[in-house]
Amino acid sequence: MDPQNRTIGEFDSLDIFFTNRQPICPSRPTGEFKISSKLIALVEQHQFRGLEEEQPIDHIEKFEEICATRRCSGVSEDYLKCTLFSFSLVEKAYKWMRALPAGSITTWDEYKRAFLKNFYPK
Repeated sequence: MDPQNRTIGEFDSLDIFFTNRQPICPSRPTGEFKISSKLIALVEQHQFRGLEEEQPIDHIEKFEEICATRRCSGVSEDYLKCTLFSFSLVEKAYKWMRALPAGSITTWDEYKRAFLKNFYPK
């Protein structure tokens, strides 16, 4: 339904509430896959907060280095990076990611560009 033709009650419906509001939506692998909890923990050890003294390029390089050391069967590199990168963001950086429009990022390149555009000092 066209958003301009909705009633106030329709905006409060469960359909609206349960729609995918995730900003990061890479193409999901078709088969079964598993991203190891050890890999997630490794990414979480190198978190970016979004503080001025942090170096976003260094964070991206370290993250890509971690991803390059591990492979997940049945998972594309693009999907893996898009999925894992959110685990490396906390505080201001996490809030930035959650504020992105739903479905606005679908590739690692888009995610990296948006991240650097927001956090790289000019």
